[in-house]
Amino acid sequence: KQFSRLMCVALAAARMRMLQQASGVLKADMTQVALRLKTAHVPHAIDYVHAIGAMLRCSSVLMHLSLKGNHIGDVGATAIGESLKVSQTLTELNLYGNNIGDEGATSIGEALKLHATLTSLDLSSNTIEDKGAIAIAGALKVNMVLANLQLQLNWVGNDGAFKIAEALKVNRGLTAISLWSNELGAEGGRSIAEALKVNVMLSTCDLRYTDLDYAKQMLRDAVQNRMHFELLM
Repeated sequence: KQFSRLMCVALAAARMRMLQQASGVLKADMTQVALRLKTAHVPHAIDYVHAIGAMLRCSSVLMHLSLKGNHIGDVGATAIGESLKVSQTLTELNLYGNNIGDEGATSIGEALKLHATLTSLDLSSNTIEDKGAIAIAGALKVNMVLANLQLQLNWVGNDGAFKIAEALKVNRGLTAISLWSNELGAEGGRSIAEALKVNVMLSTCDLRYTDLDYAKQMLRDAVQNRMHFELLM
């Protein structure tokens, strides 16, 4: 078993070195705690994602991973999701601005059901709609480790908001959620207001730039007696 792990680490490191030599963009090794690949737009970017996935599966130290603005798409997000299922160290994952849609979000959601160390997930500025949000909501029902979820600047509507609200009623780990600039309206806002009456862990909820209409007052009423609660809308 130890030999297999060493082989896994060696192969992942070798692939990373090959990719580094090919473009000089990615500078990482198997001992890094944090890896940030910024808007690379390299010719074979998806190869980088698979190499990083190998790092996630093998590394015993990688805690922070940012692929912000690399346009990895659903294929890349699915690869990251598969690796997350076996990663035991990652605590922070930033996938902002990566053209991730429902398929990729669903893969990440399935991984979150199994992952036990991730505390911060940024999926903002993607193309996630209700189906992807529903998958993330399903994970929130069983994952009590994730504390910060960023879903702003997507296309989540009332159906997605309703499922997220259902999850918030039973979730005891999340402390901050951002859904600003999505497509949810008053009905979605009302469902979240009902959830906030039950959820005692959440301390920040950002719903700015959404068409909440009459639900705004319901949201205010839901948290009126909670000190230090930050409700943005």
